[in-house]
Amino acid sequence: IEETEYATVKFVSTPPGASIYEGGEMIGEAGKSLRLEPGERILSFKKPGYKSYPLAVELFAGDELEKDIVLEESGAAVLGKAWTNELGMKFVPLGNDLLIGAHEVRVKDYRVFTDSGRGEWQNTAPFEQGDDHPVVMVTLKSARVFCEWLTRRDLEQELLEPGYEYRLPKDLEWSRAAGLGVEDGQTPAARDGQTKDLFPWGAALPPPAGAANL
Repeated sequence: IEETEYATVKFVSTPPGASIYEGGEMIGEAGKSLRLEPGERILSFKKPGYKSYPLAVELFAGDELEKDIVLEESGAAVLGKAWTNELGMKFVPLGNDLLIGAHEVRVKDYRVFTDSGRGEWQNTAPFEQGDDHPVVMVTLKSARVFCEWLTRRDLEQELLEPGYEYRLPKDLEWSRAAGLGVEDGQTPAARDGQTKDLFPWGAALPPPAGAANL
């Protein structure tokens, strides 16, 4: 029985903080020394918002190595940071674990979906709409299919990290986005109507001139 000799390696990533994976398992973090068994190792370096960086290294017993790794931005969504997807839809952080659309889905966003042949839309709005207007006359089912389609599209293009998805906001998330405080009640129905005298223009009634009917 003898003690195994290891190689000591330290990878320094730019930007710092990349995670180091081998065979799909995280084995360390860039900037910290690793003790690895000798032999050829196939590693990858990953950080949200950056392309995965693959690296093959041949290690020998007793090696003490340090190597710099420069990661390339991917344009992918990063939780906690404002982001714009390929369609030009803007998302802003709602806490550290959620991005929410800065505005409603626009006509031109939804048209890309229907032009792909995956979505239905009769577009029967009784008024004229431009490309940047919010899409209307869309069923709940169609809205969910749109989210599923956009998720698959951006996962394939590596604009979303695995496990991320687009979806419709929940009731409490709508309230947070609107700037409401903590609401009592376990269901949307129980919370409905609790906030009094709060409108987009403030608390005054009647609405001032130029106020929108929202």
